[in-house]
Amino acid sequence: MEISNEYNSDGKLVRHSELNNEEESNEINKFYYDEKQNLIREEQYYGDELFERTHHTYNKESQKIKTVKEDDDGNIVEEDIFELNSNGKVITHEHISMGEPEWKLELKYNDDGIVSSETHTNFLEETIEKTTHELNSDNRRVLTEVTDENHILI
Repeated sequence: MEISNEYNSDGKLVRHSELNNEEESNEINKFYYDEKQNLIREEQYYGDELFERTHHTYNKESQKIKTVKEDDDGNIVEEDIFELNSNGKVITHEHISMGEPEWKLELKYNDDGIVSSETHTNFLEETIEKTTHELNSDNRRVLTEVTDENHILI
């Protein structure tokens, strides 16, 4: 297998290719950036054929707020939408597959901006799993508890 990378003048990856001689396959990933050097589009090829394209959208502070994945025909197959708090931290991450909500992650932070809990819900917004972090005075995790939809430790 041969792996090669190309970078732009700003040191950003613009092309990653993997040539597998045994399987006679060639996978190429191309990366495109905006003027702020935010990754705005990725294209994945198998040989010369486009397989998948991913678009990234940012707010005016260059924080990612949406990712859309398309198949080779331009059909949207997945979307990830990020809601941010005033400090730019993700507070909700919603995943949509084939146009249907699939799951959502809600994050809560302590006063120092460290994640204190994570709640995963399904497409019906029923809790699937909740993770709670107990932090010490240095904001290091000393205990993490993961419970299921019935509040039973996993």
